[in-house]
Amino acid sequence: SYDNYVLKNIIYERNGQEENYYKSAVIENLRFYRDLAKFEDWQAIDEHTHENYRLTKDIDLAGKTNVKTNVSFGRLEGINGEMHALKNINVTLPNAYSGLISAVTTNMSNVSFENITLNSTYQSIDDSYGVSFGVVVINFGDIDNVNFKNINIDAPNISYVGPIARNSGTDIKNVTIENNTISGYHYVGGFIGHANNVDIHTVNASGCTVTGRY
Repeated sequence: SYDNYVLKNIIYERNGQEENYYKSAVIENLRFYRDLAKFEDWQAIDEHTHENYRLTKDIDLAGKTNVKTNVSFGRLEGINGEMHALKNINVTLPNAYSGLISAVTTNMSNVSFENITLNSTYQSIDDSYGVSFGVVVINFGDIDNVNFKNINIDAPNISYVGPIARNSGTDIKNVTIENNTISGYHYVGGFIGHANNVDIHTVNASGCTVTGRY
């Protein structure tokens, strides 16, 4: 977790002399974030860890190529409670377990996903539990004040498909779903493809078209 840290050594100055104070302690609820403000920040995300990131402004990726996909977050949040957008993204993905974001482990809040197109070139029909395709492949955390607007996902051979393909988080609230077009094989949703044991409150949805077997 990037919300808790082990403190092992404090270096400080006393009467002009540097001194060390050694005491092992766990500091809880101390959160560090990396800032996301531009395309280059997005491209620098480490896809193999779950660090905390905060959007400090809208990021418009219109016309950008080779946008990094399958990145992961501990927290993805708008700075200081402000809503910021990730928008105008168009990517094609070859694998059955793929998305813009592979996982969010702790929290996603004050983020708007807008004008995002994800196309799958996966050829074999696959409805096994090991596949998923979405803007967020799997969410384990809480969600509050998040939008999915004008999301287009075309993955007709893949199951577990949606703006959030799978959800294992426990609390979702204040979500807007607008003008999404989603196609998949099984477990396809305009918001979530498949969810387990979650409390959902205040989701406003309009103008969505969902195509799949169920």
